[in-house]
Amino acid sequence: MTHSTTLSAYLGRQFLKWLLAAGALAAVLILLFDSLELMRRAADRPDMTMGMVAEMALLRLPGQFRTVLPLCVLLGALFAFRHLTRSRELVVARASGISVWQFLAPALGLALVTGIVGVTVLGPAAAILRDWADRVEDTYLPAGTAAVSVGTSGIWMAERTEGGQILINAADADGDAGRLRSVTMFRLDGDGRLVERIDADAARLMEDAWVLEAALVTDRDGRTVRHGGDLSVASELTWQRIEHAGAPVETMSVWDLPAAAAAQERAGLSSLRHRLQLHTLLASPALLFGLVLVAAAFVLHPGRWLHPAAVAAAGAATGLGLLLCSDFVIALGAAGRLPVMLAAWAPAAFCIVAGTAALLRTEDG
Repeated sequence: MTHSTTLSAYLGRQFLKWLLAAGALAAVLILLFDSLELMRRAADRPDMTMGMVAEMALLRLPGQFRTVLPLCVLLGALFAFRHLTRSRELVVARASGISVWQFLAPALGLALVTGIVGVTVLGPAAAILRDWADRVEDTYLPAGTAAVSVGTSGIWMAERTEGGQILINAADADGDAGRLRSVTMFRLDGDGRLVERIDADAARLMEDAWVLEAALVTDRDGRTVRHGGDLSVASELTWQRIEHAGAPVETMSVWDLPAAAAAQERAGLSSLRHRLQLHTLLASPALLFGLVLVAAAFVLHPGRWLHPAAVAAAGAATGLGLLLCSDFVIALGAAGRLPVMLAAWAPAAFCIVAGTAALLRTEDG
């Protein structure tokens, strides 16, 4: 029992060491390329300092690192198993009667823990830091002219214009018809002062304008200047932008997604992307579990990997291929071509089944 516990602890430390090494390398590369991109965008902003660029890159790092975590787990497992194989430690362990499943157990357990921590701890922390980074970015590097959010008070939209800003509030929406209901629009000047208020029963979003039905227009003093009829107001918003209201789902934590999905549905907007992201996050520990099985199948297959560089190349290629396939399946789910559960859980299920089948063949052979 003591030998088994000692061996498990040793194998777990080896996997953790290589996982941390892969994660550190990924973090450095992410910081480097993100900093270069931010510096490019800040080139014409003399008020942006290198300290601000570094701060924004660090704040965005946890969210971006979460997307490459599966690749880090795969590479960490590949190098850990390759190291143990080259040093003959796994050969000795198997010769002493320890099965492949026994010496894989520590790595599989750590992969599950890594996935759970990534979802429950890293994800929420990344969401908080990304929100902070977005506020800094909106102040110094504004990228758009419109913003949309969904809350308990309905749908809110803000759009910059040449003369100021337009704020729109709607009780709910009819996504199929592309209409907002119970609409209130506020026109503000460049100093943020109210110019006029427009109340309408509904608003239709056309190609480049809102068409407000039965519009009631009042000026800043409360005097009615127009009553009834349709009124057209220029806009750069699209219905897709409204459907994707709020923070990008990729930056939201697992704890915030259910409430955000419910808010979308109450507002009459689609919650498909929120539900898909929720199940994708829930499936991520299983995906990491499956990637460790795939890595073990690569390294333990007889007659392979004559050089450590081959392991690195195969791991990178396999990881990128799996991630691309996973993104493709998730994209089909986001487009409504696949059920949410299938799109979110299929990549993890494939890795587990493929890795288990390959290991069973190796073990029996």
